[in-house]
Amino acid sequence: MSLSNRTFFENNIILDARGDIKEQLNKLPNRRGVILFVNPAGSPVQLLACSSLRTVARSKLAAEKNTISRKIDLRRETAEIYWRKCECEFHTLLEHLRAAQQIFPDRWQEFARYPKAHFLCIDFSADWPVFSISTSAGTDEGRQCFGPVPSRRSAEKSCKIIEQAFELCRCPELIDKPQKAKCCQYFQMSACPAPCLGKMSRDEYLIRLYNAAEFLENPAGFIESAKKQMAGYAAAGEYEKAQILKKQIELLEKLTASRDFKWLADWNDFIILHIDRTGEKGKIENKFYDRFTAYLITDCSIESLGDFCEATVDAVLSSLDVKLSVGAAAYGGHKISGAELGLICFCLYRSRSPGIWLRCVESPAADKIIKMMGNC
Repeated sequence: MSLSNRTFFENNIILDARGDIKEQLNKLPNRRGVILFVNPAGSPVQLLACSSLRTVARSKLAAEKNTISRKIDLRRETAEIYWRKCECEFHTLLEHLRAAQQIFPDRWQEFARYPKAHFLCIDFSADWPVFSISTSAGTDEGRQCFGPVPSRRSAEKSCKIIEQAFELCRCPELIDKPQKAKCCQYFQMSACPAPCLGKMSRDEYLIRLYNAAEFLENPAGFIESAKKQMAGYAAAGEYEKAQILKKQIELLEKLTASRDFKWLADWNDFIILHIDRTGEKGKIENKFYDRFTAYLITDCSIESLGDFCEATVDAVLSSLDVKLSVGAAAYGGHKISGAELGLICFCLYRSRSPGIWLRCVESPAADKIIKMMGNC
């Protein structure tokens, strides 16, 4: 293992085959972290993320013979153990991913594979902008991305509902082919404004796209506004317009109720505060508190806000205020890679996400955070 890979870890022990293995493993902390088993030649054998470094090492090296994995005898192969302590489950998974990429650059996905995050994108600079699905959230001039969503299937489902709700073109390949466009099934069902056949101008069509983008930027506000507009049409006796809006609202409410829509937003406004327990206690003025750790995750960076407890929430929120006002990237936060974005998306959408995940454009109130910490 190269020197650069060794420096990733905080500590290590060289095992003495003649000594008591259990006693040697007591040197490992009973903390979350990433552990690496290395053979006598200095080559990595196994890399693991774990909730207790000591317990995992004991289970692999000091367990009864019949409980050892048949794939590899770690007791025979391991000459050295490296480890890195981590603060919470998200931090452990993140460091495990980074370690896998450093130590196994050609096959890191065997150790830390997460589904790719997906995005709904619109390129407003195109001749005829349409929604597309991408695993990249690049924001080139004129391009707007919304996400993340956990899979291509959920992205396609969201895209179809939006296209139906705002009556957008669903066959973009026909827009510049008016002769073939006459055969479009959506045009024949009167489910498309048919800009390709000249039945709607580009400017009129763009208004629909801008409305769709406005909905994705602020779903609750858009739906509330649409309901007021629908009530106004009904009061004025314009029942046909009210009915059209009613169908649109029903589709959009169906979409927002979906679990796969929960974290979808304008990618430029993606700001997440993650809080979780560290599993340790802190002492302030002779009183013990549960220790927590916090991370600020934006569209371009992951940054630790440090450890805190119930008595020091205000200090963390003050730090968050400063970073939100200036931007996390300006403070040298770790830039998000595609693999790390997949991990973040995995944590956001899993059925039991570890700790607290809170979307925040501005710093939340301290009492709200303290209440959530109690359920963490």
